[in-house]
Amino acid sequence: MELERWVPSIGIPLNREHFRERPPGTHHAVFEPGKEYGVVHYDRHNPHASLGDFVNHLWDWSPIGTLAVGFLGYQILKSIINDK
Repeated sequence: MELERWVPSIGIPLNREHFRERPPGTHHAVFEPGKEYGVVHYDRHNPHASLGDFVNHLWDWSPIGTLAVGFLGYQILKSIINDK
């Protein structure tokens, strides 16, 4: 793996090491902790590319989860704005 093309990332399962291609790349590599070889797959959206790609990536993975995260984010912003 050409390390300069990849950045550390997070993903499911949480107990694995994740790397993503730098944008505009859309490949995602998953390794067992400490292992030299892992599995690489293609994602339609790279969540490191932009906020829009992040949301679209979450939506592809879990539409309900994306709506829940959006709702929680909205509630947090609303409480911050109302506190000022």
